[in-house]
Amino acid sequence: MMFDYKIIDQYSYITEKGKIKNKYYLEKKFSEEEIEKTNLLQKGFFDFEQKVRGNDELLGDCIQWIKYYNDKGYLWWVNADRSLVDIYYFGKEYEEALLTGLIEYEFCINYHRELMNRKKLNLQFAERFPEIEEDYHGPFFFAEFALQDFRKYYGDNIPYYLVRYYEDYLETIKGKNYPNRYDFYENKLVLQKNLTRHFEL
Repeated sequence: MMFDYKIIDQYSYITEKGKIKNKYYLEKKFSEEEIEKTNLLQKGFFDFEQKVRGNDELLGDCIQWIKYYNDKGYLWWVNADRSLVDIYYFGKEYEEALLTGLIEYEFCINYHRELMNRKKLNLQFAERFPEIEEDYHGPFFFAEFALQDFRKYYGDNIPYYLVRYYEDYLETIKGKNYPNRYDFYENKLVLQKNLTRHFEL
């Protein structure tokens, strides 16, 4: 499964062609099956938030507008800039769309969490990893906070491929000489290239 949502359509809603697309995406009459699948996905998001943070509603509107379209899958309409619209694809099946949506949700939540606590978090990072001299560590905390939240959600059954997703994300963003391995027992990201993972025991 791929967990990165992707843009499958772009248009300007002020052009004639864009007006037709806009009508389809925003004024579509959804079937009972489409409504059920949309509601099921939203319930999955709410269940996650309830279990992880104890909230009865989602934080912000990061993923609340994902809807199921027959023959297309789970799509998200985003007014990207002025009259420009992006249509994002989250997957055809529930499980893929749920995980892809939750990954996006966690990035959105943890971006704000890191932004509001950047000074304190950078000090914590310097204490944990004094050998690393960079002064911005946002991606590290986006990944670590997300893994900690997914650990609350899945308990000891956090999927291995989800851990690898965030490890690969950090290697892509920062490289191999950056903390990019999840220590299951400590529930933290560490700088250790040959970490024995719980999942492989």
